[in-house]
Amino acid sequence: MYITIVPTLKCMVLSKIVQSFYYDPEIRALEKRLRQPLCFLPPKDWVPIVNQRLSEIFPSRTLRKSVVNLFMPISLEVVMWGYDHREVNNGFFSCMDMWNCFRWNSLGIIDREQTVKLIIAKRNIRMTDRFCLACNYELKEDILEMWKNMPEDDMERVAGMVHSPIIDRWVHCLQEGGVPETRELVDAFLGARPIISECSRSAALRVLFPELSKEDRFRCLTCSIRHRETHPDDLRYCLSQLDSSQQTEVYRRHTFWVLKSFLHWPVQSAFLDLMDQMWSFLTVLDFGDLLHVILCQIIMKGWEDFDYVYILQNVWRQSPDDFKDSIKKAPIYEPLRSVIHYGGLEPFSLDLLSNYECNCHLNNKIIYIE
Repeated sequence: MYITIVPTLKCMVLSKIVQSFYYDPEIRALEKRLRQPLCFLPPKDWVPIVNQRLSEIFPSRTLRKSVVNLFMPISLEVVMWGYDHREVNNGFFSCMDMWNCFRWNSLGIIDREQTVKLIIAKRNIRMTDRFCLACNYELKEDILEMWKNMPEDDMERVAGMVHSPIIDRWVHCLQEGGVPETRELVDAFLGARPIISECSRSAALRVLFPELSKEDRFRCLTCSIRHRETHPDDLRYCLSQLDSSQQTEVYRRHTFWVLKSFLHWPVQSAFLDLMDQMWSFLTVLDFGDLLHVILCQIIMKGWEDFDYVYILQNVWRQSPDDFKDSIKKAPIYEPLRSVIHYGGLEPFSLDLLSNYECNCHLNNKIIYIE
């Protein structure tokens, strides 16, 4: 039931271009001046500036458009890296100081393990931060080497900090003169409190996964999804490592979150194929949440790295009549109707939604628009 993703050559080339331009000092200065990463800003605030910079190199307007459209997903990828490693950075701009360490794969996604290995090798980064990263990524040799050479004050600081459960287990075992077994790390992962704002266990999931039993893989993945601590690419990877019956059970329990992970660059082309297989699991609440994400969080925010209007129109067209009837009674239907019934020859324009302000609270299952 799992859908394999093969990146196109265009996808790989464009992501490489965007990554190189995201290093550009002018782009970095732009985000700092606007005090937000590009993915959280209205395109009108930054696209003209980026376009002007790109026009010096790419005279083709079509190519520039393709490149500009990928700035938001690349920016979001950096933001997600920073959030999932928030124990060792103080927000987005601190994270950007590590930009030169980022290593990207062919999908235009940060290769987290290679990135962490590079950061750990940099002696100008605090040892306590490098130690925490090494623990989350189970880099045993680096962990033991740093613990051996760590000043006593830093040891006390590490022991007194709020950490992910994986780091806590490593620190406890090192203080006792040993190293944790995989079983201990799994128990720590599963036994953590649902919400610890200062830290994340997201990084540990993919690292632990190959070492886990069939049952523990399922338990750790569902635990991570339930606590909203799974990077979309990690979720897709972990799903691919489950057997078909386990995949089906994850789809059944976490339909919305699995589908949402396929709305992220660069796998949106597989979304509708996966959706075809998920209708039997989808509830009307999940359906409403998906419409909210596609309309309010993506289309109305100006994301154009994929044809989301096409996705939304097809999701609506394929949906059961009772789902449609339910949504038609909700305020979201007014702006939704502008998109699902659009059939113009020109690309859909956000001007058609200018009278609506999205004010949706997804976590509370409230879907409305002012």
